[in-house]
Amino acid sequence: MNSWIHQNISIPFTSHLRVIKVDEKITVRWALSKYNEGNEREILYRWLRAVVEAEVLKKIITLSFRCAAPTRRDRPVTREVVDRRWGIMSRTVISRIYKI
Repeated sequence: MNSWIHQNISIPFTSHLRVIKVDEKITVRWALSKYNEGNEREILYRWLRAVVEAEVLKKIITLSFRCAAPTRRDRPVTREVVDRRWGIMSRTVISRIYKI
């Protein structure tokens, strides 16, 4: 389940999996304002809010914001994103297995 969570923990506007109601707007600005207010858990799907550790959430959200940068020059290349996501996931899984 851990790898599934890591694959689907992206901010809703980057995952395209979340159903958006007509009266609700999910944008980078909205997510960034929630993050800056300290309400980063509100960015996640409701069913993931209690499952995700704060440190993991911060790393994933930071990476997601970099991926949503307005210019190509400011966005990381795909290989870097894959490596970072793998690093976050592997450290989290290893720490849970060995209770580090």
